[in-house]
Order: sequence, then structure tokens, then C-alpha cells
Amino acid sequence: MFLRYAVKEMRIRRHRTAVNCIGIAAAVALVISLHALSTAYQAAVRKPFEASGVDLVLERPNAQNSGGPRTSGVILPDSATAITGAELGWLSQIEGIEAITASIQAWSFDSGNFKVIAGIDPDSPSIGPAMFVHWVSDGRFFQSDERGVAVVEKHYANSYGIKVGGSVAISGEEFRIVGKVAAEEGSQLAAPNFFLPIDETRRLAGMEENAVNAVYLRLRQASDTKIISDRISGTISGIKISSPDSSLSVADSLFALSERFIGLISVVIAVVAVFLIFKAVTSSISERIREIGVMKAVGWTGGDIRRQLTLETLLQTIVGGILGIIVGVSLSFAFSVFKINAPLPWQGSPLPGSANLSAATSELVALEISLSPTFLLGVFGAAILLSLLCGMSASSQAIRMKPAEALRKL
Repeated sequence: MFLRYAVKEMRIRRHRTAVNCIGIAAAVALVISLHALSTAYQAAVRKPFEASGVDLVLERPNAQNSGGPRTSGVILPDSATAITGAELGWLSQIEGIEAITASIQAWSFDSGNFKVIAGIDPDSPSIGPAMFVHWVSDGRFFQSDERGVAVVEKHYANSYGIKVGGSVAISGEEFRIVGKVAAEEGSQLAAPNFFLPIDETRRLAGMEENAVNAVYLRLRQASDTKIISDRISGTISGIKISSPDSSLSVADSLFALSERFIGLISVVIAVVAVFLIFKAVTSSISERIREIGVMKAVGWTGGDIRRQLTLETLLQTIVGGILGIIVGVSLSFAFSVFKINAPLPWQGSPLPGSANLSAATSELVALEISLSPTFLLGVFGAAILLSLLCGMSASSQAIRMKPAEALRKL
């Protein structure tokens, strides 16, 4: 009886029912889409680190190069100056670091042709720029004991007509191109134009033995990022540490909202939803004062009326919640057609020292939307719970109403 009566009332009051359902659906859809968008953006920002297997990137900005200032040939950027071999040794002793790969990021301005160079050891752990060893699209990668050889990034090679078997002049020396590598999406953490053996790069840049200027770390547990960062800062002076969290903190975008801000927005939406449901019930009671008076006069108890009004509210919330989930999921996955600029810290950029050049320190990454059934059920369940609480609270007004007072309005 209660269910039939509730459905009949919803059909009779179509306009109010539609308004209530649409309002609830909008609140549910907004919570879902905001959560999906925030999660997708955070995943996109972390993608360059994850794709390169890196948890932390270390470089030393604005330090004096050991070899003195350089104005020609192969130079180190001021934003990525030397880290000594002794300091690398200290890093290897820090507990919680699973793998370390060191490289040299350098620039060459020979013949007016700017080149970004990475000197790496192909035998080092495959994280950071060393992952390119496995991404050869043509030819091969050089061996650690080879000299006078180089590997070129595929897109750069296509732009300048560089072929495997050809050569390139760097700081007045000829290097034979033995292979091309292709960076995967989100793997531009350290994507230079050319890869050289690390010893060759160190010699061209005039660096001390075993010195580098970029260090990539993979931790045993990613949750230890803050602890290990503090240990590194306390061990090596002047080191700048970059992580996925630091990238999120500098992201200048609406989608860079942290989880606590998304939570705050969700709370605000929930409050609005509660107000909407509560107002819907109270408005329904105001419109049905005479009807409720008749119901009480013919024997309906306060509990009967409470159950009836709460059931009507619950049915509207179920309809609105299902509609909101459909709209929210559809809207969320519609965002996946867009690509966003995933900002890289200047330490991870192919052009160190260019933090203010957004084109140089970001790359387009597709938003990967992911919505778990557990989250959707949680949102739906929360809406149901709120509707039950609001329905029971607002119906108290009807329970206290005296039949004689209501019947006077007939």
C-alpha cells in the first residue's frame, strides 16, 4: 500500500518530482565528474615519473661548475650543475633506495644548432633516461665501452634528416649515429636530442671524474618519498628534489586540485543535496497539510505518515541517483578525449633551467578516466542515506500536526 501510494503521489506531482530528481542527479553527477577529473589529472601529472620508473629526480641548481664558466661547445646548464662522485656514493648508502641511475644533461650550441644531450651508461638500471635503451626504433643502442657514437631521438632525427649510419658534429667532433629511439607518451622525463656515452659527455663538458648532474631514484616504497627526500636534503647540500607530488604542487590548473580540496567540494555538494532533499520534503508536507489531516483523521499513525513521506523521498533519490550516475559517468568519460599539459619540474625537462617556458616543461598527456564501482556505489549509498535522514527529520513536522488543525484548512 505504501509503495503504490508513493508512486501515485510522484505521478500526480510530476513537476515537483522532476525538479527534485534533477537536483539530486546534478549533485551526484558533479561529485562523480569532479572525482574522476581530479584523479585523472593527478595520474597524468605522475605519468612522466611512472613511465620512466622514477620516484625522485635530483639536480643541483645555480651551483658553480667545477671546470669554471663555459660559453661554447658542450656546457652544463646553470640549473643542472655538477653532482660529485663522492655525493653519488653517499646517495647509495641511504636506506630505502632501490635503484640509482645517473646521467649528464648538457647543451651544445655548435654552428648555431642547439642540441640537448644526455650522457648515460646503458648498463645502469633502466630508469629515467636509461629506459631509452629499450626503446630503439631503428639501429641499436651503443655499448658502455664504445666511443665516438651517438643515438638520436626519432622525432628530432626526422626533423633534421638524420639517419642511422650518418654522423653529427658535437663540439667540433664527429659522432656516428648508431640508432634511433622513440619516446612513449608520458616518457619525456628526460628526452634529449642525442644520447652519448656518459664518459664522452663528461669529457666534452669538462667535468670531473665520476661527476654527473642528474640523478634518478626508484624507491623500494613510494610512500617513503618524503622521508627519503629529507634524508637526501640532510646529506647533500644544494640539491633540488623533484617528485610527482612536487609536480602537482606547481601545477597551475583547475584540475590540479588536491584530494582535500576535492573532498571539501564534495562536502559542499552534499550539503546542497541535503538542503535540496530537506526542502523537497518540507514543501511536499506544506502542500499536503489537508491530506495529512485526513490521513490522521481516518486512523493513520505518526509512524505510518513518516514511513510514507520517507518512502516518497527515497524513491525520488533512487531515480535521481541512478540518473546522476549515468550522467556523471558519461560526462567523466567524455573528458578522456582531451589532452592536458602535464607540467614537468625543470629538473625533469629536456631543457633544464626553463621553468618559465611552459612549452618546454610540459607535454600533452591524455586524461585516463577511471571510476571504480565501489566509488559509484559509495556515492549512491551516501545519497540514499542522506535522503532517509532528511525524510525522517522533515516528516516530524507532519507527525506533530493535529487532525483538527489540518482539517480547518479544508
